Amino acid sequence: MPGGMGMRPGMAPGMMPSAPMGMRPGMMPGMPGMMPGMMPGMMPGMMPGMMPGMMPGMMPGMMPGMMQQAQKSSSEAQKPKDFLNLKFGDDKEPPIDADVKAFCEKHKIDDKSLIKRLNEEIAKRRDTKDSVMLKLDELLEDMGDPAGYLEMKIEEMANGEFTGKTLEVPEVEALAIEWNLTHEAKGKLNEMVSNRGTKKGSDIVRLEKILEMTQSKSDTAINLAQQLLDGKLEDLPDMGEAEDVMKKFRLDDEARRKLVQVVLQRADDSSRVLGRLEVYLESARKPSDAVRTMFGRLMAGGDVPEEHREKDDRKAADEDRDNSRDRRRRQRTRSRSRGRRSRSRRR
Repeated sequence: MPGGMGMRPGMAPGMMPSAPMGMRPGMMPGMPGMMPGMMPGMMPGMMPGMMPGMMPGMMPGMMPGMMQQAQKSSSEAQKPKDFLNLKFGDDKEPPIDADVKAFCEKHKIDDKSLIKRLNEEIAKRRDTKDSVMLKLDELLEDMGDPAGYLEMKIEEMANGEFTGKTLEVPEVEALAIEWNLTHEAKGKLNEMVSNRGTKKGSDIVRLEKILEMTQSKSDTAINLAQQLLDGKLEDLPDMGEAEDVMKKFRLDDEARRKLVQVVLQRADDSSRVLGRLEVYLESARKPSDAVRTMFGRLMAGGDVPEEHREKDDRKAADEDRDNSRDRRRRQRTRSRSRGRRSRSRRR
């Protein structure tokens, strides 16, 4: 080279000085891995002109963090806007239910406070929303002042006085066909299921087992459905526990029927009664007789004794016989009195 620049001792004329280890032709000395045009501090993959600390994909002039903000703004711009919910302008309020929005749009209700109140009441009735919305839709159809009428119905909802539409439930229809239920019983069961929402599945299963063990099936169905609708029962009694007692002690048909009546009469605490009764029957020589003996006491709200005693059974059986004799005696007395009065009139 001219002037011998870069020549090392012992190098032949025309030879180029070798590059340091790890460098490729065109790389700057002392910066391994750097490409031509890269500035000190730049990472591989960065474009020429990018400042140190910038991530790949960032444009020159962008500061760290600006790219993430730009991506967030772009994704938010692509989301569909819910204009009805935007009208409320408060992100802390629950969004308006899709069915409530469709209902209000159909009946041209644009009062924000009224829509909000309806949304709150429907949110309390998730289990029976379909029944409630269908009933409201029927009531507001061709209504001259839908907003005013809806406000009145919302007040009824808040006071617990509003009843949704009775739906025709296929499971109830199948139950009515299987057990030959009356039209009244089927209607009451449809009303019950329409207002029970997510509980309707367990209601149908338990009711089917109850009807299997009872004689007056339609009357039983009507009575139980009304108790549920009136809030006297939280759930239908589970006959599975009673069935376990029947099988365990091999109760005869009469004792089984009486046990079912006890469970229906004591539906609110049937599990406790059956548990105590099971312990009581463990020491009974004749469990079916023991159930018959306990029947009147349990139906009247009494409790199962701590332990079984044959003497107590005989005493209770004697009391039942005495009561039966007294009833028959009173009936014969009344019959004789009517006969005497009838003969005196003829004279």
